[in-house]
Order: sequence, then structure tokens, then C-alpha cells
Amino acid sequence: MFCMGIGMVYSRHNSPEEMFHRGLHLFAIGYLLNLYRTIIPIATYLSGMFSWAEAKPLVVAMLLCVDILPFAGLAFIFFAGAKRLNLKNWQTALVVLALLLLSGLVPKVGGDGFVPKYIIGLFAYQNDFTSFPLMQWLPFPMAGIIFGEHLKSASNKNNFYLIVLGIGAVVFAVSTAIALYLGKDLKSFYTSTYLDMDLLQVIWTLGIVLLWLPLLYFGFQTPYRPEV
Repeated sequence: MFCMGIGMVYSRHNSPEEMFHRGLHLFAIGYLLNLYRTIIPIATYLSGMFSWAEAKPLVVAMLLCVDILPFAGLAFIFFAGAKRLNLKNWQTALVVLALLLLSGLVPKVGGDGFVPKYIIGLFAYQNDFTSFPLMQWLPFPMAGIIFGEHLKSASNKNNFYLIVLGIGAVVFAVSTAIALYLGKDLKSFYTSTYLDMDLLQVIWTLGIVLLWLPLLYFGFQTPYRPEV
């Protein structure tokens, strides 16, 4: 998702109209994939392994699940709207932060077979079938856009990545310290609560991303070999 944000910066097709249409395309592909996935629970029903009452919640969940493609589609549409409104990055980032904070107020409704659950789940976490709700995962492409803008304008990429490495180390260390102080189980950040992101988890995860990318950059640098 972070790299998707970088791609939005570097793409030559980044007008609001092109981003909007790309978003719709990704969103539609996501639900076509879901349609294919429903073959599994339908097959269990047709084979007699489960009754319709048992299979129906999984059919609904597979058909309407919020995976990476619906999220990506909505993210493109969101950033297309931000560009159309001529919002600066810091203004868009404030909206993204507000959405993240507001997501915690959205109630979890109904059971796994309750259709409105997956409509709400496009925006805020409901269950593990609403894996990537927009309000909680937008910070990652937003951070990628900011990163991409600075990367694109950086005259010295080595210095840029050194600065990013330092920022990543500080963000990761401070967010880890805060989590431990608050008694948070860090293992849950990438297991049981991973999909249901809150502000601290977003910051902690971004710290890892900002550490990891510079390490990849420097790790895959071609060493200088003088000509013989």
C-alpha cells in the first residue's frame, strides 16, 4: 500500500480523471474475484457437506469481502477526489488522520451473513473478511505519496535514504516504547489486531516500512568495481 502511494506519484496517468477510472476498474476486479471465490462455499453446499444455513454466511462473506483490490480501488478514488479539490498533501493527510481516528467509533454490526456489515466494512473494520477498510489503511498510501514526492525531488538519493532510515528508527523505537508502556501486546500488531488498525499500530507499522525500504536500497546497491 505504501508503494502504491509512491506509484501514484511516479505514474504518468495521475490526473484525477485517470485515477478515478483506475479506481473503479480495480474496485470492479475485486468483486469479480470475490464472485469466483464463492465457488468454494457453494461447492460445499452442493456436495452436501454443509446445509444452506451453514454455507450462506460464508457465501455472503466471500462474495462481499473487502480485500486489497476493493481497498485499492477506493484509495484511488479518494486521492482522485483530493486532487480534484486541489488539496495539498498536508491537507489530505489531515483528512486521512481524521478518518483513521473516526474509524474507531464505527460499530460492528450483525453476523458474518449480514450484508450491510460488508458495506460498512469497506470503510471500517467489521470482521476478518473486511480485511482492508479504507479509513484504517489509507495512511499507508498517503505516507507513500509523501515519501514519493520527496524521493522524486531528492538530488542525492543516498542522503535521502539515510534520513529516512533515521526517521524510521526513531518512529519505530518511540512507538514500540509507547506500546510497551501502555501494556500493548506487540505480537497482536501483526496477528490478531493487524487488520483492525488503530493510530499506534499505523505509526508502528510505518516505522518498520521506513526502516525496511532504506535497508533494501542500500542492501541492493551495486558495489563499485574499478575497471582493470
